[in-house]
Amino acid sequence: MTNSNKKQLGYFIDFSLWQDALSLLNFQIKQKKTNRHFNTLSMFYYEKINTECLNHAAQDYFNIKISSSLFYGLKKEFSVLSYVIPKPGLGLRDYKFFTYPMRVVYDAVGLYLLKLSQEFLIETYKKIESINAFYGGNLSYKAGKLQFNSQNIYYRSFHEQFKSRIKEETRAGNQDKVILKLDIENYFNEISILRLLNLLSCFIKPSVQANMAYDISTKEQIICLFQFISNGKSGIPQSDNNLISSFIGYLYLVFGDLFIDDILVKNRDIIDSHKIIRYTDAIYISITFKQNITQEAQGLFIHSIASQIAEILYSHAMCD
Repeated sequence: MTNSNKKQLGYFIDFSLWQDALSLLNFQIKQKKTNRHFNTLSMFYYEKINTECLNHAAQDYFNIKISSSLFYGLKKEFSVLSYVIPKPGLGLRDYKFFTYPMRVVYDAVGLYLLKLSQEFLIETYKKIESINAFYGGNLSYKAGKLQFNSQNIYYRSFHEQFKSRIKEETRAGNQDKVILKLDIENYFNEISILRLLNLLSCFIKPSVQANMAYDISTKEQIICLFQFISNGKSGIPQSDNNLISSFIGYLYLVFGDLFIDDILVKNRDIIDSHKIIRYTDAIYISITFKQNITQEAQGLFIHSIASQIAEILYSHAMCD
């Protein structure tokens, strides 16, 4: 591998990932016919445009424009436009509109992060019974093939599971149980891609990283892409039906979940049990104290743990 090739997207994104991103987006567009959730600006636009060059001459298109990173210079074809939408209640939310080929580039990089992290998520993270986290989808790879269907790309069932877990915790409440709710303001805008990539370096097996060319050059290219999309700002883009951004937002806080779980486990002298329930950036922490712990001691602990969690979520300590 030459140094020049390491500076091109084809260094770590291969044609199969590009095809997966195309297939996923085209499948989402088709969902408009049966699911009103997909009746959005982007999907209507994508449905109407001519994408023959991407879908019927995909290999040539990938080699010429994507693998070589030529797309950075083709700003009319590969562009991202900013606009705002109202938030529930007060305020505005920054949204991005991707042209069709730019959306596929972004999704391909997101699917790369999915493949990179999948073994860790399945073999380590999801085996921790005290953590239940969701993101509005359930994309995965099986035998090298991306698994998606009308159920696992649609948020509703996952959000219902999330709400159900919260209800279970509140119904089983007693005077020794406290449920702490954490709100992260402007979460998607504040995510540090550099920090996420460094956390992946810490937690993903070296053999997996080597097999997927996950190194300094790859990280530099991913950071460059996100800066290109956000016009030099931090964060990850929000746009309608953007399952990939939801996954990346979920993945970023996976490491926060692990930290929170670790510090709660270390306080077994006063905690009888705990549960972390999360939907992307909405975090609920249920703590049941041992019966001999006074209300005052419980309050002091909750204040202390909230401060520790806030510090870790806004610092670089999760990789130390």
